Amino acid sequence: MEPASNSAPINFVNSTLANKIYHVVKKGIIYQEYQPGARLVDQEIADRLCVSRTPVREAINRLAAEGLVLVLPRRGVFVMELSEKDIKEIYEVRESLEVLAIRLAIPVLSEENIQTLEEISSQYQTAMLTDDNLTCYDLDRQFHDQLVKASGNCLLIDMYKALSGKIQISRWKHCRDHERTEKSLLEHGLILQALQNRDADEAILRLREHIGTVKADLLKNGKPASS
Repeated sequence: MEPASNSAPINFVNSTLANKIYHVVKKGIIYQEYQPGARLVDQEIADRLCVSRTPVREAINRLAAEGLVLVLPRRGVFVMELSEKDIKEIYEVRESLEVLAIRLAIPVLSEENIQTLEEISSQYQTAMLTDDNLTCYDLDRQFHDQLVKASGNCLLIDMYKALSGKIQISRWKHCRDHERTEKSLLEHGLILQALQNRDADEAILRLREHIGTVKADLLKNGKPASS
């Protein structure tokens, strides 16, 4: 079928550039280089990255669709601030998705899946012992991403990815707490042991305990956006 004559051409250069800018700004939001509530000015970002405003705006629109920034007409674009209610809702949905992932993963769980999770856990322990908090933070994310990926359910994986940014924002400063990092490593170990045994009920129990303690620790430290 011939494309409609009035179809707008796709600018692949700008699309690729917008994707790169999206990842740069998203990383800045997650690592709180851009503080919660801070205003994002597209021209300032464009100047810093030596690009035009068009791909920056495309990147910001994508971040807005993921709920990482808030676009207010005539006021500007602001980094999302997560309230206590936001944290509760994020972790309720997160738990539901990861529980479903385990139920789907257990019947098809391969040795490769297990080995990947074991390797992530081993790297996490090494990073923790050297106080490499940034690496711990990323490996924590990888552990849960791999758990969801093992489900083999593409829609579930996509839904989890859509929530992932908010999960990462909520726990960034929290993950610089060595005590919490150590607890997470132990809790991951219990989940992994149950997965190795192909015990779905035990894995789900340990997962619920883990997510529950993370959420409780976040909320008890006061305003989640700065915890």
